Amino acid sequence: MQSYSNHPFANLIETQCHGFDMLEYLCGPIVSIMAEMTDKTGTGFSTFSLSLKFANGGVGSLIGSYDSLYAYRDTHVLKINGTKGRVLIQDTVKKYSFQKAGSEFAEVWEAGYFNDYDREFHRTFD
Repeated sequence: MQSYSNHPFANLIETQCHGFDMLEYLCGPIVSIMAEMTDKTGTGFSTFSLSLKFANGGVGSLIGSYDSLYAYRDTHVLKINGTKGRVLIQDTVKKYSFQKAGSEFAEVWEAGYFNDYDREFHRTFD
């Protein structure tokens, strides 16, 4: 997705801030961040990879890019692996699964074929 802003950190400010909000909501406060960023396209730091440390001792990563398309499958993927299980969210509102630690079964929610309401982008604000 190309940025319409000329700010060198538009990707982080306009788009990836939502990823930070989601990670902090689900995993707790972020206390440390290290980054690798590129301005390869000459449009600002449009692609980056971040290493995160949470206050609870957990670690994670966030990869974000304006140099890609939202048309690609699994453009937005969130994975949380913890001592109690695993959460997987695919394409923001397409599919959610939770698998308890030690179980081979996962609880899955996926909007039905005719359920466009639950799959539309504006559900991400709910």
